[in-house]
Amino acid sequence: MAAKVLPHEARVYSYDDGVILVKQTMKRPGTGRYVIDTLPDGTHRERHLDPGDDQALGRAVRLAVSGKL
Repeated sequence: MAAKVLPHEARVYSYDDGVILVKQTMKRPGTGRYVIDTLPDGTHRERHLDPGDDQALGRAVRLAVSGKL
């Protein structure tokens, strides 16, 4: 079974202070690369989260891969 190519993915970063950052990425047409999804005002689609909150982490990743973060 071939893997389905999604238009969005999630990047997850862990900072030294314990904060987890989830960023939504989007597939750049024609390149096959995923880049950080940036809003028209220049901000990124991202969420800073408590690493102990599994429910919030799961929700952020699900939103990112669905393009709704």
